Amino acid sequence: MKVFMNTKAILFSFAVLAFASQFSGATRTASARETPEQRFEKLLAEAMNGPEKANWKELRQAFSKTSHYHPYNIDVDEKLKGIAESIGRGELKASETALLKLVERDRFMRFESLAMLMMLYDRMEQPEKSKKYGKLVESILGVLAYPKAGVGFENAIEVLYVEEEYFVTSEMPVKNQALSIKDGHRYDVFTIKATKAGPERRVYFNIDLFGNAKSLIDGEK
Repeated sequence: MKVFMNTKAILFSFAVLAFASQFSGATRTASARETPEQRFEKLLAEAMNGPEKANWKELRQAFSKTSHYHPYNIDVDEKLKGIAESIGRGELKASETALLKLVERDRFMRFESLAMLMMLYDRMEQPEKSKKYGKLVESILGVLAYPKAGVGFENAIEVLYVEEEYFVTSEMPVKNQALSIKDGHRYDVFTIKATKAGPERRVYFNIDLFGNAKSLIDGEK
Protein backbone atom coordinates (compact mmCIF):
# COMPACT_ATOMS: atom_id res chain seq x y z
CA MET A 1 0.00 0.00 0.00
CA LYS A 2 2.83 2.39 0.87
CA VAL A 3 4.55 1.70 -2.45
CA PHE A 4 1.24 2.33 -4.29
CA MET A 5 0.74 5.66 -2.49
CA ASN A 6 4.30 6.74 -3.36
CA THR A 7 3.66 5.80 -6.99
CA LYS A 8 0.48 7.88 -7.01
CA ALA A 9 2.35 10.81 -5.53
CA ILE A 10 5.06 10.56 -8.18
CA LEU A 11 2.49 10.34 -10.99
CA PHE A 12 0.63 13.33 -9.57
CA SER A 13 3.85 15.33 -9.46
CA PHE A 14 4.59 14.49 -13.10
CA ALA A 15 1.04 15.53 -14.05
CA VAL A 16 1.46 18.89 -12.28
CA LEU A 17 4.80 19.51 -13.99
CA ALA A 18 3.36 18.58 -17.38
CA PHE A 19 0.45 20.98 -16.91
CA ALA A 20 2.77 23.75 -15.76
CA SER A 21 4.96 23.20 -18.80
CA GLN A 22 1.97 23.39 -21.15
CA PHE A 23 0.69 26.53 -19.44
CA SER A 24 4.10 28.15 -19.65
CA GLY A 25 4.34 27.25 -23.33
CA ALA A 26 0.90 28.70 -24.00
CA THR A 27 1.87 31.89 -22.21
CA ARG A 28 5.04 32.22 -24.29
CA THR A 29 3.05 31.59 -27.47
CA ALA A 30 0.48 34.24 -26.53
CA SER A 31 3.31 36.67 -25.77
CA ALA A 32 4.95 35.89 -29.09
CA ARG A 33 1.71 36.78 -30.88
CA GLU A 34 1.69 40.28 -29.36
CA THR A 35 1.71 42.78 -32.23
CA PRO A 36 4.06 45.78 -32.35
CA GLU A 37 1.03 48.02 -31.87
CA GLN A 38 -0.09 46.12 -28.76
CA ARG A 39 3.38 46.24 -27.24
CA PHE A 40 3.69 49.95 -27.91
CA GLU A 41 0.24 50.78 -26.54
CA LYS A 42 1.04 48.86 -23.37
CA LEU A 43 4.28 50.80 -22.88
CA LEU A 44 2.54 54.07 -23.75
CA ALA A 45 -0.18 53.49 -21.15
CA GLU A 46 2.49 52.95 -18.51
CA ALA A 47 4.33 56.09 -19.61
CA MET A 48 1.19 58.20 -19.52
CA ASN A 49 0.57 57.09 -15.93
CA GLY A 50 4.12 57.85 -14.86
CA PRO A 51 6.22 59.69 -17.47
CA GLU A 52 9.16 60.20 -15.14
CA LYS A 53 9.43 56.44 -14.46
CA ALA A 54 9.08 55.22 -18.05
CA ASN A 55 11.90 54.09 -20.32
CA TRP A 56 11.31 56.56 -23.14
CA LYS A 57 14.05 55.20 -25.34
CA GLU A 58 12.41 51.78 -25.27
CA LEU A 59 9.01 53.37 -25.83
CA ARG A 60 10.24 55.30 -28.88
CA GLN A 61 11.87 52.18 -30.32
CA ALA A 62 8.61 50.28 -29.87
CA PHE A 63 6.72 53.09 -31.59
CA SER A 64 9.06 52.95 -34.59
CA LYS A 65 7.89 49.38 -35.28
CA THR A 66 4.21 50.31 -35.49
CA SER A 67 2.13 51.45 -38.44
CA HIS A 68 1.66 54.83 -36.68
CA TYR A 69 5.26 55.82 -37.34
CA HIS A 70 5.75 58.00 -40.42
CA PRO A 71 9.20 59.61 -40.10
CA TYR A 72 8.83 61.64 -43.29
CA ASN A 73 5.31 62.90 -42.73
CA ILE A 74 5.74 66.41 -44.10
CA ASP A 75 2.30 67.75 -43.17
CA VAL A 76 3.12 68.28 -39.48
CA ASP A 77 4.86 71.64 -39.89
CA GLU A 78 2.00 73.01 -42.00
CA LYS A 79 -0.59 71.77 -39.51
CA LEU A 80 1.27 73.31 -36.57
CA LYS A 81 1.68 76.59 -38.45
CA GLY A 82 -2.06 76.68 -39.11
CA ILE A 83 -2.85 75.91 -35.48
CA ALA A 84 -0.44 78.62 -34.29
CA GLU A 85 -2.26 81.12 -36.51
CA SER A 86 -5.57 79.92 -35.08
CA ILE A 87 -4.26 80.46 -31.55
CA GLY A 88 -3.11 83.94 -32.56
CA ARG A 89 -6.66 84.73 -33.64
CA GLY A 90 -7.93 83.63 -30.24
CA GLU A 91 -9.61 80.46 -31.53
CA LEU A 92 -8.44 78.48 -28.53
CA LYS A 93 -11.05 75.73 -28.41
CA ALA A 94 -10.70 74.93 -32.11
CA SER A 95 -6.91 74.94 -31.69
CA GLU A 96 -7.17 72.53 -28.78
CA THR A 97 -9.30 70.14 -30.83
CA ALA A 98 -6.87 70.26 -33.76
CA LEU A 99 -3.82 69.75 -31.55
CA LEU A 100 -5.33 66.84 -29.65
CA LYS A 101 -6.16 65.18 -32.96
CA LEU A 102 -2.58 65.65 -34.18
CA VAL A 103 -1.06 64.44 -30.90
CA GLU A 104 -3.30 61.38 -30.92
CA ARG A 105 -2.45 60.59 -34.55
CA ASP A 106 1.26 60.56 -33.77
CA ARG A 107 0.65 58.68 -30.50
CA PHE A 108 2.22 61.36 -28.28
CA MET A 109 5.66 60.91 -29.84
CA ARG A 110 6.20 64.34 -31.47
CA PHE A 111 7.51 66.86 -28.97
CA GLU A 112 6.58 69.88 -31.14
CA SER A 113 2.85 69.08 -30.98
CA LEU A 114 3.04 68.28 -27.28
CA ALA A 115 4.92 71.51 -26.54
CA MET A 116 2.35 73.60 -28.42
CA LEU A 117 -0.48 71.86 -26.56
CA MET A 118 1.26 72.50 -23.25
CA MET A 119 1.59 76.23 -24.05
CA LEU A 120 -2.00 76.38 -25.26
CA TYR A 121 -3.26 75.02 -21.94
CA ASP A 122 -1.14 77.65 -20.19
CA ARG A 123 -2.94 80.32 -22.19
CA MET A 124 -6.30 78.68 -21.48
CA GLU A 125 -5.42 78.74 -17.77
CA GLN A 126 -5.65 74.97 -17.37
CA PRO A 127 -2.49 74.28 -15.33
CA GLU A 128 -3.13 70.59 -14.70
CA LYS A 129 -3.39 69.79 -18.40
CA SER A 130 -0.38 71.99 -19.13
CA LYS A 131 1.61 70.12 -16.48
CA LYS A 132 0.53 66.75 -17.90
CA TYR A 133 1.80 67.51 -21.40
CA GLY A 134 4.82 69.32 -20.03
CA LYS A 135 5.97 66.10 -18.40
CA LEU A 136 5.72 64.30 -21.73
CA VAL A 137 7.78 67.01 -23.43
CA GLU A 138 10.43 66.82 -20.70
CA SER A 139 10.60 63.03 -21.05
CA ILE A 140 11.22 63.21 -24.80
CA LEU A 141 13.77 65.99 -24.44
CA GLY A 142 15.55 63.86 -21.85
CA VAL A 143 16.26 61.30 -24.59
CA LEU A 144 17.59 64.07 -26.84
CA ALA A 145 19.81 65.64 -24.17
CA TYR A 146 23.19 66.89 -25.41
CA PRO A 147 26.02 66.59 -24.34
CA LYS A 148 24.69 63.82 -22.10
CA ALA A 149 24.44 61.93 -25.40
CA GLY A 150 25.51 62.62 -28.95
CA VAL A 151 29.25 63.14 -28.46
CA GLY A 152 30.28 60.03 -30.39
CA PHE A 153 29.08 57.03 -32.38
CA GLU A 154 28.88 54.92 -29.24
CA ASN A 155 26.32 57.18 -27.55
CA ALA A 156 24.67 58.87 -30.52
CA ILE A 157 21.26 60.42 -29.93
CA GLU A 158 18.60 58.10 -31.37
CA VAL A 159 16.00 60.18 -33.20
CA LEU A 160 12.51 59.42 -34.47
CA TYR A 161 12.20 62.50 -36.66
CA VAL A 162 14.66 64.77 -38.45
CA GLU A 163 13.07 67.72 -36.62
CA GLU A 164 14.65 66.38 -33.43
CA GLU A 165 18.10 66.79 -34.97
CA TYR A 166 17.37 70.39 -35.86
CA PHE A 167 15.97 71.06 -32.38
CA VAL A 168 19.15 69.80 -30.68
CA THR A 169 21.42 71.83 -33.01
CA SER A 170 19.19 74.91 -33.34
CA GLU A 171 21.41 77.09 -31.12
CA MET A 172 24.68 75.74 -32.55
CA PRO A 173 26.68 77.24 -35.45
CA VAL A 174 26.45 74.25 -37.79
CA LYS A 175 29.29 74.00 -40.28
CA ASN A 176 28.03 70.98 -42.21
CA GLN A 177 26.05 67.76 -41.97
CA ALA A 178 27.01 64.35 -43.32
CA LEU A 179 25.65 60.82 -43.43
CA SER A 180 27.93 58.19 -41.93
CA ILE A 181 27.63 54.40 -41.68
CA LYS A 182 29.50 52.53 -38.95
CA ASP A 183 29.16 48.87 -37.96
CA GLY A 184 25.92 48.60 -39.93
CA HIS A 185 24.30 51.61 -38.25
CA ARG A 186 23.41 54.91 -39.91
CA TYR A 187 24.24 58.30 -38.45
CA ASP A 188 23.74 61.96 -39.23
CA VAL A 189 26.86 63.78 -38.06
CA PHE A 190 26.72 67.55 -37.57
CA THR A 191 30.02 69.44 -37.46
CA ILE A 192 29.76 72.48 -35.20
CA LYS A 193 32.02 75.48 -35.82
CA ALA A 194 34.58 76.53 -33.28
CA THR A 195 33.53 79.47 -31.10
CA LYS A 196 34.95 81.42 -28.18
CA ALA A 197 33.19 78.90 -25.96
CA GLY A 198 35.05 75.92 -27.41
CA PRO A 199 36.73 74.18 -30.36
CA GLU A 200 35.06 72.59 -33.36
CA ARG A 201 33.04 69.53 -32.38
CA ARG A 202 30.57 67.00 -33.75
CA VAL A 203 27.08 65.94 -32.72
CA TYR A 204 26.05 62.37 -33.60
CA PHE A 205 22.51 61.18 -34.30
CA ASN A 206 21.55 57.53 -34.83
CA ILE A 207 18.96 57.45 -37.65
CA ASP A 208 18.39 53.68 -37.87
CA LEU A 209 14.73 54.09 -36.90
CA PHE A 210 14.00 56.12 -40.06
CA GLY A 211 14.79 53.25 -42.40
CA ASN A 212 13.20 50.59 -40.21
CA ALA A 213 9.80 52.31 -40.19
CA LYS A 214 6.99 49.88 -40.98
CA SER A 215 5.25 52.57 -43.03
CA LEU A 216 8.24 52.67 -45.39
CA ILE A 217 8.74 48.91 -45.54
CA ASP A 218 5.07 48.30 -46.33
CA GLY A 219 4.79 51.40 -48.51
CA GLU A 220 3.33 54.73 -47.43
CA LYS A 221 -0.46 54.72 -47.55
